[in-house]
Amino acid sequence: MTSVSYERVFTPGDFARAHLFFPLLGGYDEADPLFSFERGHYPAYELLLIERGRGSIKHGGVWIPLTEGDCLLHDMRVPHAYRADASDPFAMYYIVMDGLDIEPLWRRFTSATHVVFASADGPVGMKDTLLQALRLLREDGMTADAEIPLSALLYRLLVQALSHSGGYGDSPARKPEVLEKARAFLDTEYLTVRQIREAADRANMSLYHFIRQFRRHYGTTPKEYVLHKRIHHAKRLLLRTESPIADIAEASGFPSYNAFLHSFLRTERQSPGEYRKQWQKKSPKSEGEIIT
Repeated sequence: MTSVSYERVFTPGDFARAHLFFPLLGGYDEADPLFSFERGHYPAYELLLIERGRGSIKHGGVWIPLTEGDCLLHDMRVPHAYRADASDPFAMYYIVMDGLDIEPLWRRFTSATHVVFASADGPVGMKDTLLQALRLLREDGMTADAEIPLSALLYRLLVQALSHSGGYGDSPARKPEVLEKARAFLDTEYLTVRQIREAADRANMSLYHFIRQFRRHYGTTPKEYVLHKRIHHAKRLLLRTESPIADIAEASGFPSYNAFLHSFLRTERQSPGEYRKQWQKKSPKSEGEIIT
């Protein structure tokens, strides 16, 4: 892998958008000593590896110092910023990715919005997987033949990084059985459940105690947990069907179109119609672009 700065930008095909994990851009960057960049929201996920030097990334208002060998996986929908160390600016490999199934996979491992660790202490082979994905990106482009093997590499990267979050690592944090039973109920019945009390009854807890315990162990309230699953269900229908949005709102468990629109706007920062138009538009099978 070359040490010259480059960035590979491409547009995933229709099949990749609807079924796979897919990269949006990736490359290698040697930061300028004065490098500083801030972004409020971006609907994707980023994995980066500091090859040398130092810097910091602010995630959700907290600056995280990074140095040679550090890895960071983060949800870019959370406000974030990048800053190089003026005396020893970082050089890093990075890949930005998305896919309908990333969020539910993420939630299976951790409720945190970022995972950071030293690559030397992290999952074996993670750096090799990252470099392999970038090499495939740079050399083969996002052709139809490359989409599936590249998606497999991104899946491996995510699992390798998320397994270091403490969720399903070497010492998994076990959740109380009654909470797991209640969560399994929500996983099955999220389209039809009307009151969180139904899940609390499965855990044999009072409503307020159940909400507190659920948030403590899963990092979100039961209501938000159900909301995210319904939004995820709606996104699949928006991409894979031509159904009217009002029908999709009903099929995704929302009591009204307005409730769906409000929730979708708050979660995705765009309307359901904008989301469908953005991701269903036909993309040319281009070889993409390499910026050096």
